[in-house]
Amino acid sequence: MSNLRCIICDLYFKTRSGLWKHNNNKHNIKIEIENKNKCKYCNKKLADRFSKWKHETKTCKQNTDIIKKTSKNTITNNNNLTQNNIQNINISFNKIEFNDSHNINKKLDDIENKMNQNHPINEQLINMIVNKDKIIEELSSESNNKINTENNESISDVDSNQIKIQNDIIKKQEKQIKILKNLVVKKQKRNEYEDENVIYILTTPENKKNRIYIIGKAINLKNRLSTYNKTAEHEVIYYKACYNKDNMNIIEQMVLAKLKQYREIANRDRFILPIDKNISFFKEIIDNSINFINI
Repeated sequence: MSNLRCIICDLYFKTRSGLWKHNNNKHNIKIEIENKNKCKYCNKKLADRFSKWKHETKTCKQNTDIIKKTSKNTITNNNNLTQNNIQNINISFNKIEFNDSHNINKKLDDIENKMNQNHPINEQLINMIVNKDKIIEELSSESNNKINTENNESISDVDSNQIKIQNDIIKKQEKQIKILKNLVVKKQKRNEYEDENVIYILTTPENKKNRIYIIGKAINLKNRLSTYNKTAEHEVIYYKACYNKDNMNIIEQMVLAKLKQYREIANRDRFILPIDKNISFFKEIIDNSINFINI
C-alpha cells in the first residue's frame, strides 16, 4: 500500500501530486511532500529520476567534475579555433598575388581595344565589365582582411608596404572600370519613336536565334525599351500606333488572345514563332487587330 496518506482523513494516494491537491483543496493546507529526486550537489528538486541523473551529470553548477570537464573542453576548443584562424589567414595571404593585378590589366586592355574598334555594345561586353567588378570586389575583400588582422601575433611579419601597394592597384582598377562603364553608357543610343500608344514586337539576339519575341503595348516606346535594355540589349522588330490609349488596351488583349497558343510560358508576353512561319505572321495579327478596331 502507498505511504502517501492524508493525516487528517486517512486517505491514501498513488502520487505525491494527488496528495498535495487533496490537502490543498479539501483541507486548505499545503504540506511539503518529501521529494526523493533531489540533486545531491545543489538540492534542486527534479520531476523524476531521469531528470535528476541528467541534471547531476550534465548541468549542475555545483558538480566539480562537470566544471573541470567544461573548462578543459573550452581551452581545447579555443586552441583549435586559434590554429584554424591562423591557417585561414595564411591561406588568404597566399591568394593575394600580383599576378591577379596583371590579369586584370590584361583583360582591361582587351576591353579598351574593343571599344576603340567601335564595336556595338552587346551582352558579352557588358558581362565582361560585370566580371571585372566581381574581381575587384574579391581583391578588395582580401586586402581588407589582411589589414584587419595586421595586429595578430601570427602575422606580425607581414610587410605593410606590400598591402599599401596592393590597395593602390585596386583603386587604379576601380577607376579604370568606372571609365569603361561611362563609355558603355555613352555608346548606347536611344532611338526616337514619334508614335504613341503602340503595339510592339521586341527581341534580343539570343532570343531571336530561339525564335522568341516579346509582344506588348506602350504609350512611349522609347521609355519602354529603356526598361528592357537594363538587362540586355533589345531590338525593335516592329511597332504600329493605335488611335488612342483605350484602343491600344483593347487591341493588345485581342493580339494576346490570338497568340495564346504560342506563349513560351504562361502569364508572360513572350511568344515562340512557329518553325514554318516568318515574322510577318506576328505582324499581320497586329495589323488586322488594329484595322478591325480603327474601322
